[in-house]
Amino acid sequence: MTPDKRTKLALDESRTLMLGAQILLGFQVQGPFQTAFALLPSFAKAMYVIALGLMVLVVGLVIAPSAYHRIVERGAAGSRIDRVITRAAEITLAPFAVAMALDLGIAGQVIGGAPAAFGAGLAGFVFALTFWFGPVVFRTGQNEAQPCRTLRQRPRSSLR
Repeated sequence: MTPDKRTKLALDESRTLMLGAQILLGFQVQGPFQTAFALLPSFAKAMYVIALGLMVLVVGLVIAPSAYHRIVERGAAGSRIDRVITRAAEITLAPFAVAMALDLGIAGQVIGGAPAAFGAGLAGFVFALTFWFGPVVFRTGQNEAQPCRTLRQRPRSSLR
């Protein structure tokens, strides 16, 4: 894949993440305006504020690579912008997982009290980290000297 195509693909994926993060932030922002928010215990409200701050951080981290590409790299493709995009995505996942866990904890608190809050938050956190970082951990154990075969590289007889 050419550097231009690789950078374009990475930026397109970053923009998709940006849209999703902005939508989640929008849902997060409207929370205090709901009538049930006043009924939450103070620790759940504190969890909400932390989760909101983390979502703002996530949106900023997701937006940063596009701005970096346009301002610093002046729209040019290359390995440096690819590293910036990849690193920003990697950094973004941890605060997003914590924010999601806190939100699930608040929902668990409403449904079943403190034990449900802890269980829901922990389950969401572990689930997110397993599926986001798990493939990277398992891939490092494989022999990276053998390239992965794509559909284009396979013989036609294996596609049937």
